[in-house]
Amino acid sequence: MDQMELANKISELCLSFYDRLPSAKRSLKSNEWTIYSAIVMESDDRKLEVVSCGTGTKCIGSMMLSEFGDILNDSHAEVICRRAFIRYLLFQIRASKASDRQSIFQFDEKTMKFKLMNVKFHMFTTSSPCGDASIYSTNDNQSENEEPEAKKVKMSELPNGFTGAKLLFYEDVEDVMAQTEGKIRIKPGKGDRTMSLSCSDKIARWNMMGIQGCLLSSIVDPIYLNSVILADGTSFNQTAMERALYRRFSDADKFLNHPFKLHRPTILVANNKLKFPFCRNDTDRVNPSANSIIYSRIDESERPIEVGVSGKRQGVTKKQMQTRKAHLKISKIEIFTEYLNILNEFPELKSHLYSSLINLDDLCYKDVKTSTTNDYNLQWRRLKENFLPNWTTKNENLLNFKSC
Repeated sequence: MDQMELANKISELCLSFYDRLPSAKRSLKSNEWTIYSAIVMESDDRKLEVVSCGTGTKCIGSMMLSEFGDILNDSHAEVICRRAFIRYLLFQIRASKASDRQSIFQFDEKTMKFKLMNVKFHMFTTSSPCGDASIYSTNDNQSENEEPEAKKVKMSELPNGFTGAKLLFYEDVEDVMAQTEGKIRIKPGKGDRTMSLSCSDKIARWNMMGIQGCLLSSIVDPIYLNSVILADGTSFNQTAMERALYRRFSDADKFLNHPFKLHRPTILVANNKLKFPFCRNDTDRVNPSANSIIYSRIDESERPIEVGVSGKRQGVTKKQMQTRKAHLKISKIEIFTEYLNILNEFPELKSHLYSSLINLDDLCYKDVKTSTTNDYNLQWRRLKENFLPNWTTKNENLLNFKSC
């Protein structure tokens, strides 16, 4: 199967999967648009399977950030999809211990990590990632060596080739909306400034540190996306995508040690004439949906599908809003709780990472995220200090919560 055939098959699979989601059409009003992203697993026999997906366009402001880890900061589709993927990985790690289940992981007692079997992962999306990947000239005659002009644009007038993601305030810029290529950006918010980096920046980080994230890095090696595939009809620019997702960080390898690396996924756009029908347009779908659909390929009994709004579960009562019933299963606190449950199920792993005597319930999220036993922390810190000094850092007071 060549690359374009694979891209078309993944596109068809993901769009068909979206149509079958029970909450897909109910979550959108007739005048609303959304973005849809999915992660597809390719097994060694070339079988393709959607293992996570998400929709979304919203992001909460800094005033809404929760010190309890119970609200999603970023509900853009790519981020939702990736967090749902982490939930899938946690499920697969648990399944590796069950004799009656198949798993993509196998526990290695020598390395004290879960070894990923012979599978690949691909990300599908219906929009160019916000931020740097969405900045490009629509003039095909522009020379590749020509220095691009720092274009200015208003949020209400975003044509193709422009992004709504803003330049960082402390970069001493006159216009945070200037369309300067190659810069780290934060997602826009209405009034209240967000702390969430653009999807271009986040995917670039996944290409350096792996899509599994910090918590799981203590028990699995980095997992990298084999390709990023866009739906047919998506406005995109190949040069901008490559620049945003890895080329602008080409020196990162100087600060990364094995098994971490700067990974360069294949970037493709499908040409099968299958388009996502709920994209933004100038006629009927003019308002971004406030809802997010979230799916992880796990047991039905574990709530594989959820709908989120403003970072919490949709449909909970006002009385339940401050309870666990309002948590999305992909929120920080729920993922942290599931991670600790795994350590309790594997005593040898718990002893290796911490101590057999420690009560995991006494650990807070910050303890694990900053642990020096996790090489992810050491390498990411070195990368930020030497190469990414402008990368945003959230207040550590937001990391002091404990598991559910």
